[in-house]
Amino acid sequence: MIRDFLYGLSAYGKALTLSSQHRLWSYWLFPALLGMLIAATLLFVTWQGGAVIGGQLVDWYPFERGAEFVSGAAPWIARIISLILGVTIFKYVLLIIVSPFMSLLSERLESILDGGEVTSKFSFGRAISEMWRGIRLAVRNLWRELIFVIFLTLLSFVGPLAVLTAPLIFLIQSYYAGFGNMDFTMERRYSLRSAVHLMRSHRGSAMANGLVFLLLIASLIGILVAPTWSTIAGMLEVRRLEDQY
Repeated sequence: MIRDFLYGLSAYGKALTLSSQHRLWSYWLFPALLGMLIAATLLFVTWQGGAVIGGQLVDWYPFERGAEFVSGAAPWIARIISLILGVTIFKYVLLIIVSPFMSLLSERLESILDGGEVTSKFSFGRAISEMWRGIRLAVRNLWRELIFVIFLTLLSFVGPLAVLTAPLIFLIQSYYAGFGNMDFTMERRYSLRSAVHLMRSHRGSAMANGLVFLLLIASLIGILVAPTWSTIAGMLEVRRLEDQY
């Protein structure tokens, strides 16, 4: 697992080299703009939604004692929770919407690496098919991730375990994010069931890919490069894993 993790991290450096050698920077532009648009929309919705929910909580508070504190704190607490949920949902929404473009990019890069002619073209039928697979994968991974995150969050209230739960939550989120990025390449080779089996056998690769992806998103400006960079790194890592068999 550690070996796969290190290879997964190194794939990001190789992705930059590949982009530079083949002048692929134009492929980074559209996903960057799309990512910023999705992020701004979700940020606005979650922020405003948190304020509304906080206001409802204040209205439902039945006691006079502490009412002033609740009226001031509830909207901010609700906003913070909404933002956390928004960030969790954001990466899945992003992966679904950019899936047709990332799948096309992954295929074209493989054609370049294999020395063949680049014949892949965008089509609405293919885009719908790829987005449908993205939705299926996102739904599957999202509810599993939420179960783990909720369980670990509850464990964080147990004194000594609080130190461990935050890193574990981040690694779990990294695994599922990396899985989504690498599936842009796996979808041409494997059924969803087979892709799940491959990722379970190489969790370190998915964790490494997703870890960098989430760090880029967390930096905000990294949203501009996260989808494309992580897709190229994921493609290189899937090819490496296949070469082992």
